[in-house]
Amino acid sequence: MGSNVKEEMLAEYSALIEKINIIHNHQQAMLIFTFSAAGAIVSFTVQQGNPFIVLFAFVLLLITTAIYHNYTERVIQISTYIKVYLESEAEGLSWELRASEWRCKISPVKRDIKNYMSTITAVFLYVIYLIFLLENIKYNCFELCTLLLIPFFVMLFIWHFDYSHKNEKIVEMYTRFEKNWEAIKVSKNKEGNT
Repeated sequence: MGSNVKEEMLAEYSALIEKINIIHNHQQAMLIFTFSAAGAIVSFTVQQGNPFIVLFAFVLLLITTAIYHNYTERVIQISTYIKVYLESEAEGLSWELRASEWRCKISPVKRDIKNYMSTITAVFLYVIYLIFLLENIKYNCFELCTLLLIPFFVMLFIWHFDYSHKNEKIVEMYTRFEKNWEAIKVSKNKEGNT
């Protein structure tokens, strides 16, 4: 491999690692904001005695959960690209290999708690919502059912996002992205040889 090609690969490698770090920082900032905002909304709900205010926390949690998992997929896509295109071609590059080894060492309990953090928060919000809603039972049956079911279904959507990104599914995503990158690489190599 020529010196110029190796320098280009190292530059691309560094840029992609930096991109992953930026995404991780965005994820952490988003989590801090979401949980702080949810706490503030719950506090405001308690002060106002209005259970409907908690619904804003559900919407916020649903949106940030979707964004968080989208970021996770982007990281997987970038890291598998690094593994297939850069680490397999250049000696001494092993960031993704080390990251894969680290992921395997994380205890399943820690992974589950992290993967279901949004669901745990949604359940907590739903319980608070129910407490305040049941304190103010002055609704007819239809309104009460509606008020119970809407946040329940939002909570199910949040659980679905978390479940679809639990550890086994993430391993499947890694495998899928890695196979896709390998297929693209093979295809490009065939085009280059013809």
